[in-house]
Amino acid sequence: MTMEVDIAIVGAGAAGLAAGKRLQQAGVSFRVLEARAVSGGRAWTDTESFPGIAFDRGCHWLHSASINPLTAEADRLGVRYRKQFSWGERRIFRHGDWLSEAERDAYGKAFEEAYAAMYALGDAGRDVAVVEAIRPDQPFLDEIRHVYTLVSSAELEDVSAVDASRYNDTEENWPVEGGYGALVQMVAAGVPVELATSVRSIDWSGKQAVLATGKGDLRAKAVIVTASTNVLSGGGIRFDPELPGDIAAALESVPIGCAEKVALALDRPIEDVADNAFMTVSLSGDTPLNFYLNPFGQPIVHASLGGTFGREIEKEGEAAMIANATERFVAAFGSDMGKRIIGATATHWASDPFIRGAYSFARPGKADMRKRLAEPFSDRLFLAGEATSLDFFSTAHGAHLTGIRAAERALEAIGVAG
Repeated sequence: MTMEVDIAIVGAGAAGLAAGKRLQQAGVSFRVLEARAVSGGRAWTDTESFPGIAFDRGCHWLHSASINPLTAEADRLGVRYRKQFSWGERRIFRHGDWLSEAERDAYGKAFEEAYAAMYALGDAGRDVAVVEAIRPDQPFLDEIRHVYTLVSSAELEDVSAVDASRYNDTEENWPVEGGYGALVQMVAAGVPVELATSVRSIDWSGKQAVLATGKGDLRAKAVIVTASTNVLSGGGIRFDPELPGDIAAALESVPIGCAEKVALALDRPIEDVADNAFMTVSLSGDTPLNFYLNPFGQPIVHASLGGTFGREIEKEGEAAMIANATERFVAAFGSDMGKRIIGATATHWASDPFIRGAYSFARPGKADMRKRLAEPFSDRLFLAGEATSLDFFSTAHGAHLTGIRAAERALEAIGVAG
């Protein structure tokens, strides 16, 4: 490792890779240090678990696609995606039977009403938990709760209505055919990354910062830190001096929650089900589960788990996660479909020591703390990552944009014009 550079980047997720690309364009010396054995962070397309099938273990959608900068990158690179409004075709298996078309319409209406009420709270400036917008007699309450945990990675009681309302949502969620993680890697092609290089501490007390890693010390004029708020607030990197009190408070106020996936590989795609369809399975007395079926015609289904339930079952281990998803899949499609499962895998973002969760949400009463994370507080230490985005948080493109922003701030700090 070169022992001295202009700018060091901690973390090679979407933010770190974007920052590296920007610094590369500026012609300065830099290093991207990644603790994990793979780059991309939660932008990770797995092509090894099921040969020939692209499974996004983390981010999957070009959210707010028409204004998402990675959509333009996909076009430039010739990467195919599926244009669709909202989430495409949806099926609901509830309490032992499939909902009729009229019942699905009622389901959709209940969701629209609930989400409108939640956003209205935030738009009115009421920085309270989004659950305050939900009537106790709200139809499909369990399903609404479940889907919201997938959107926010947290429970209705834990999410600030003001923060939620600030997300810039065009309701265009376009899946990427070859994998979103693969797209992120293509955009960052040529950016060198030091894998399996964890940063233990950052001494930013002098004119140069000193990063202590498992491969020796690295000196830099400026440092861009893209680690998750859970890693930073949990002491995953030691800072000397410690981060300012308001930054530490902001990290605690904007944690990342839980969002996990289980993938079930089938012998062939599910018949009579459209490609890229959604299914919600609600078994009486249990937490509902969402499935993504036949993505781009591939013989695989993804089950999504989030919030408290997702964190609890992830702690039980992969076998429990797969069994839970399989039980619900078979309940909807029958035991014969269960016999067609030929492989399975599950994600473990919550227990990954270098991630420690999913994507960010602001706690009730703490919406403005995200602004503090987005603002500069030092002339040599800069934060990036989706949690520091004011309107595209919880997304890969939000992380991407903040990486570019941090790189430009760091360039300015060391006196280099863009």
